[in-house]
Amino acid sequence: MKDRLLTLKHKKEILKFIEEENYLSIILILEKIKTSHAGTAKTKDKRFVIGEIVKSVIRKSKNYDKDFFDAGSLLCKQNEDVAKEIGISLVWRGYKTKPEKVNEVLLKIADDPNWEVREYAGSAFANALYDNPDLYKIILAWTKHPSE
Repeated sequence: MKDRLLTLKHKKEILKFIEEENYLSIILILEKIKTSHAGTAKTKDKRFVIGEIVKSVIRKSKNYDKDFFDAGSLLCKQNEDVAKEIGISLVWRGYKTKPEKVNEVLLKIADDPNWEVREYAGSAFANALYDNPDLYKIILAWTKHPSE
């Protein structure tokens, strides 16, 4: 089985939507190529999207912490699992701008019913902690949370 399902045409459309900051249209493309295994697009396809959004925000933004938070929050509020996976992969990058809000989003996505979404949240926790050691005390407190 292929490890990527995005075609060159899809990638061009995604790059156009990233330039326009039209992230919800990207989700529509990824929804068309989701697998039956996890119910989302392939990992390499999601990594492509995340990487391209990150590059675009860094290139264009005057306040990329805020822009990562805004884009990630928008996607984390969507119903599609792939939107939440990409969203959580962006939102942690905005920790310095809105730590309390990022904490709320991290905890919410970490409690998602989809196991793969929860795995993306785990990576987001690790990345946020690496850049923000003050988060450690909060994560320790969350170990007592009733959720998995």
